[in-house]
Amino acid sequence: LFVRMRKNPMGYGITYKELQSDPMLLDKRRELVQQNARSLDSARMSRFNHLSNTLAITDVGRTASHFYIRYESIERFNEMLEDNLDISGSLRVLCAACEFSDLKCRVEEQMELEKLAKNCKLPVHTSLDEVAGKCNILLQNYLTGIRPRAFTLISDTNYIVQNGSRV
Repeated sequence: LFVRMRKNPMGYGITYKELQSDPMLLDKRRELVQQNARSLDSARMSRFNHLSNTLAITDVGRTASHFYIRYESIERFNEMLEDNLDISGSLRVLCAACEFSDLKCRVEEQMELEKLAKNCKLPVHTSLDEVAGKCNILLQNYLTGIRPRAFTLISDTNYIVQNGSRV
C-alpha cells in the first residue's frame, strides 16, 4: 500500500502538501491502520486499545479470517443475530451475507422464483426482488431436492451452496 500511495498519492486522497510534509506517509498510514482497527473493534472481530495502539484478535475475527468471511457480513450478523433464533431466522441471517451481493435479481427469473417460493417450507421474510430473498428460496429448494430449470438460477444455486457452506 505504501508503494502504491507513493506512486499515486492523489488516488488515495493524499494532497501534495501532505506528501511534502510527510514524505514517508507515516501519519497517513497510522491514520488508516487506526481507522480500520476501530472498525474491526466495533464489529467485535478484534479488540483495539486506542491508548496503547494494541490490537488483539477475537474468536469472531479468527473465524471470519479462517473462512474468508467479509467484514460487512460480520457486521450484518452482529445486527441480525438473536439469542432465540429459529431455523427460518438463521436462514434469513445467512442469506443476508455480503458474499451473495454479487448475485443479480433478473426479471426473466421472477416467474420461476415465484413457483419455487411455493415449495419453501419456511417463510421467506424478504421479497423476491432482493438478493437475500432469491438466495433464501434457492437454498430452501436445494435442501429439499428441487432444482430450478433456468440456467442462471442453476448457476446461482451452485454459487449459493458453495459459499453458503463456507459462511
